[in-house]
Amino acid sequence: MSASEFPVFKATSPFQTFESFLGLAGLLGDELEITVDEKGWHMRKMDGPRVCMVNADLQATGIEEYSVQKPGRIAFSLGDLNHALKGLRKTDKATLETREGDNKVKVTTHGAYVYEASLNTIEVEEASDLPTPKLAFSIKATLITKPIQEALDKTRKFTDHFYIEISGDQVVFTGKGDLADGRATVKRGSEALLSIEAQKTVKSGYSLDYLLEFFKALRDAETIQICMTDSDSMPLKIIPKFLVDSLQAEYYVAPRIDVE
Repeated sequence: MSASEFPVFKATSPFQTFESFLGLAGLLGDELEITVDEKGWHMRKMDGPRVCMVNADLQATGIEEYSVQKPGRIAFSLGDLNHALKGLRKTDKATLETREGDNKVKVTTHGAYVYEASLNTIEVEEASDLPTPKLAFSIKATLITKPIQEALDKTRKFTDHFYIEISGDQVVFTGKGDLADGRATVKRGSEALLSIEAQKTVKSGYSLDYLLEFFKALRDAETIQICMTDSDSMPLKIIPKFLVDSLQAEYYVAPRIDVE
């Protein structure tokens, strides 16, 4: 990593500000690579098989104290950072900062005691732009996160894949296995379904593991918006709404064409 690429910044905020962003980063490996600039932290990651991709932006306006002397890209071990932050309450303060000429990330936490750690950075490979799917997601449903997570978790007993079907008045989650199947229906008017937009019925199948891992990172997301196209061969997009308003994210999952 050349000196010109290494960002110099300082960010201090309650742990809750960083927690969900780090949870999203952990979906696709143990390395956190972010672009740092005056607008905040930006992350885009795709898994090896190119089945799923996560985009996340932690906006500077939501970080209590934030300054950037030099923008750039940085990578370091997410496991090491989570270890340094271990035991913090959501309201405890954490500071991440870098300094010119020192390719490390200094972490300082203020919980029951002050803890300091210096994390080695990882060489950042040449930037390669991951394309965001240019699709018309015209079919949308906004739901309360927790009951949907519970429904998917129940489905895990029967199968490793499931279907999402959205129509004008309901969202249906179906898992079919060799010996049993499960079905969760969320109808218009239910407390779990906040809104729905669908001019036609669409149904597509997805890997359950990818969705369950994503939901584990949504502990502080009150709602999710499920977005689909009018084709069963296009990716699914999920937009969570976090308690931390400054965190914005999108999660894309490719369909399983061969599930039926």
